[in-house]
Amino acid sequence: MKRDATSQRALHRRTFLQAGAAGFAALATGAHASEAEVAKSTLVHVKHAEATDAEGFGNPKIVREMVHRAVCELAGKKDLAEAWASYVGPDDVVGLKVNVRAGKRLCTQPCTVDAIIEGLRAAGVTDEHILVWDAWNREFPLAGYTLNESDKGVRCYGSDHGVLHNRRRADGDEAREALRPYFADEPVVIGGKLVWVTKILTEEITALIN
Repeated sequence: MKRDATSQRALHRRTFLQAGAAGFAALATGAHASEAEVAKSTLVHVKHAEATDAEGFGNPKIVREMVHRAVCELAGKKDLAEAWASYVGPDDVVGLKVNVRAGKRLCTQPCTVDAIIEGLRAAGVTDEHILVWDAWNREFPLAGYTLNESDKGVRCYGSDHGVLHNRRRADGDEAREALRPYFADEPVVIGGKLVWVTKILTEEITALIN
C-alpha cells in the first residue's frame, strides 16, 4: 500500500529524511544541530506505581489510562478523540514504530500499542490505515506480536515483509539483494554513515509514532 501525504500536518518525506538525518547525526556524534535542523519538542512524563508487575510486564488497564492521559496532556485536550485528532486524521496512514528486537522482556509492549491504536481509532483512523512495524519479520513473534501482512485489520510486519520470514535467513550479498526492494534507492548520511531508509517510511505511511 502506497500513499502520498496530503494534509498540512504531513512533513514532506524528503524534508523529513534530510532533517531527520541531521538530527540523528548530531546525536550520534555529539555535534550541535541548529534549530532549523532539529525541532524543539514537548515532553510529557506519566508515572504509576503499579504500571508493571514484578517481571516488568505492563498492566494493560493502567497502561491504557497512562497512554491516554499522556496524549491528552500533550495535546492540551480533555477529550481523547480531540487529542489524537491534533496529530492524525482519517486520511493518514499511521506507522507505529515499535522495538521488538530484544524480545518480550525489553520490547515495546503490546498493551502500550493497543492503547495507541484505541486513540487512533477515536480520531477516525481505520485499522487498515494503521501499521505496526520494525526492522525484521522474524522478530515480531518472539516479542509477542502476531504478523499481519494482509489488507484487513491493523497490519504488523517488518521492512522485509513478504520475503525473508518464509525462508532461511540470507547472508551477505544474497541478503542485500533480497532486501533491496524494501529500502530507498538512495541512502542518506546518518552519523557519518550511509543508511538506506525503509520504504515503510518513504512510501507507505504519512504519519509516524515512534
